Amino acid sequence: MPSDTTSPFTGQSYKSAPTEVLCYTLAAAFVLGVNAEIKGLLPGGIGAPLESALRWLPGFFLALTVLAFHRPWEGVTRSLLFLVLLAAILQSCLLSRSPERSTIEFVREMPGYLCVLAILAGTIDEDRYWTSLAAGLTAFCLLSLFVIVVAPEHAWMNYEWGRSQWRLRGIAPQAVSFAMVAGAATLVTAALFLIRRRAVWLLLAAINFGAFYLAGSRGPWLGLLPMLVILVSFFMARPFPLGRAVVFVAFGLGFPVAIAALYGVLHLASVDQLSDLATRLGPGRSSTLVERALIWDVGRQDIASHPWTGVGYKLGIQVDHYLSDADGYYPSLHAFFLAYWQNSGAFAALSLAAITFGTYGVNAFRCATEAEPGYALLRLGIMGYVFGCALFDAPFQLAVVLLLGLSAFGFTFRPR
Repeated sequence: MPSDTTSPFTGQSYKSAPTEVLCYTLAAAFVLGVNAEIKGLLPGGIGAPLESALRWLPGFFLALTVLAFHRPWEGVTRSLLFLVLLAAILQSCLLSRSPERSTIEFVREMPGYLCVLAILAGTIDEDRYWTSLAAGLTAFCLLSLFVIVVAPEHAWMNYEWGRSQWRLRGIAPQAVSFAMVAGAATLVTAALFLIRRRAVWLLLAAINFGAFYLAGSRGPWLGLLPMLVILVSFFMARPFPLGRAVVFVAFGLGFPVAIAALYGVLHLASVDQLSDLATRLGPGRSSTLVERALIWDVGRQDIASHPWTGVGYKLGIQVDHYLSDADGYYPSLHAFFLAYWQNSGAFAALSLAAITFGTYGVNAFRCATEAEPGYALLRLGIMGYVFGCALFDAPFQLAVVLLLGLSAFGFTFRPR
């Protein structure tokens, strides 16, 4: 008989430590598969097939595990909005400009969607979910930091914003992709420290924040910094009902309203208005906002042409389709909710907004009314982080990991 082992991460007792390690390993494989670009690190004959295997195998294994052990259909009545989102994405694949490409992207990310269905249906153990997700995100950051040592030419990217700036991308395709994952890793591990009060989570949060800082990306700060302030505020206000009420009004209601207002101002403004604003920011950095203004305008034209069906899941936009003086293809609309609308139609965007804003509101209310809100604090943080990142980026891959991404649980891994 194996002896009990106490996990340093959760404080729970397990019959077998290797099964816990297995779950963390699978979580890391899933996060790597969704986000990593490793073929440049290894010889072509090894790197490309390994990257393909990482992108597909953990996800399909994960999907089978969720279906077998978590039976997401058991609580399907609590998941109607999410089923609307799935139906909207599926129809956008079938009616896509490129049905084959959209369908392949959807199939690759389907394991994540199955997982969020299981979460919404209430069939997932949150202790295991958050621990494994944190392990996968942290492994991504640690491996990226390790790449600095073994392959610095792959780890860093040089950006020209009026001056040269080197930014860490690690094993992600772009520095901004790495920053969003590292920011999520920082937020999840910091929140787990507040919830579980174990020093190992504070250490991991510090490491993840260091990786996030090296990425030098501005957009994810809009999600990470406000949410760290909000989580700490709710945590400090726990013993004081009046304090929790004040934090709820200021942040639980104020933050999503402010994000929605900013979203409206940015994405309803014309190209000329945003270009005028960009010129006031000075040379170099203003070019990003000008580029965003252009692609948002093209995205709005796509939405006007296909408001209900979208142009196709994960297709992005083609600038030369609308503008005679520009050519090229942008794989991302750089605006989360707008991108879902442009890709998969109005029902996809509205259901996604209802799920995320509803989740934020419900968990903010729990944090305001319960002295020990537990994982409500972490769910609140994740939703708020996605809101902040959504202003200037369309983190499809981030959404799969955070909203949808889940490690494989079940088999023999059972807490006592």
